[in-house]
Amino acid sequence: MLVILLFQVVTYTIAAISYGIICRPNEEYLAGSACHQSCKTLHKPCVLLPIAAQDSCYCIEGYVLNHEDVCIKITDCPKTPQ
Repeated sequence: MLVILLFQVVTYTIAAISYGIICRPNEEYLAGSACHQSCKTLHKPCVLLPIAAQDSCYCIEGYVLNHEDVCIKITDCPKTPQ
């Protein structure tokens, strides 16, 4: 399992570099995810639609997008979503 996961991480990293994709701080390039979690949607379920899935930069684990589309720690989300 660990070998497969490591292979996927390396593959996506190589793909991101090959296409010139540079993710911002606290982001990583992932394939096929459709959910960009944010402070606003933190406790809402993500509706996965196969046609909406795309390779993109997503917040790393423990981080979500704030109202400025910057990945911040979940604990730094405002108490009342903006």
